[in-house]
Order: sequence, then C-alpha cells, then structure tokens
Amino acid sequence: MTEEETKAIKWLENIRDNAVVTLDHIAKNEPNVSPLLYVGRKEKAEMLLKGFEELEQYRAIGTIKECREARERLKEKKPELYGGFEDGKLLCPNCEEDLADLAECGFNCCPYCGQKLDWSE
Repeated sequence: MTEEETKAIKWLENIRDNAVVTLDHIAKNEPNVSPLLYVGRKEKAEMLLKGFEELEQYRAIGTIKECREARERLKEKKPELYGGFEDGKLLCPNCEEDLADLAECGFNCCPYCGQKLDWSE
C-alpha cells in the first residue's frame, strides 16, 4: 500500500468514526443536526474503505501482466535443444535454463520459472 493510500484510509476511518459518534449523539437528542448528513458520510466512508480492501486483494493476486504471463506458462512447450543431442543443451523455452539433467527425472514443469513442459517426441 502506498503512503498516499495509507493517509486516505486513515482519513476515511476518521470520517466514518466521527459520523458514528455524531449519530450516537443524535440518537440521544444532543446536537441539533440532520442525521442524514452523517449517515451518508458513514456509508460513503465504509464504501471507500471496502474499495481499498478489494484493491489490496487484487494486488496480492498480481498485475494483469503477471496473470497473463502465468497463464501463458501453463501452456505446454517443448524444451529447445541447442547443439547436438549428445553434448548439447536442453533449454526451457521460457527462461532458457538448462534442463538436460532434469529431463530424465520427468519434471512436467521447469523448476526455475514454472513453465509447463512437453517431453513428447
């Protein structure tokens, strides 16, 4: 969360809390003010605070670009062979890490980037 968002959340919490206290006073017939004004402030502050909570949940998931990249890594791709089969390198098609030692283990995903691998001929 950015510093500005943190400030905005504190500000909204103060507005909400002030509205709640004022509504309590109104319920006790203490001040001479309209309760609709404070009910509206409380509801708007709660709505905005909920929006910030949802924003944090989306940030935890990742950006759209990160999600698309992860989805792309779920598509099986064949490792790429560079050089001859005997002494060449078997590289991950995504991160280009050498997978030659791992081919015999039967990993279905690259241990370095998570790219799904197709080991078929």
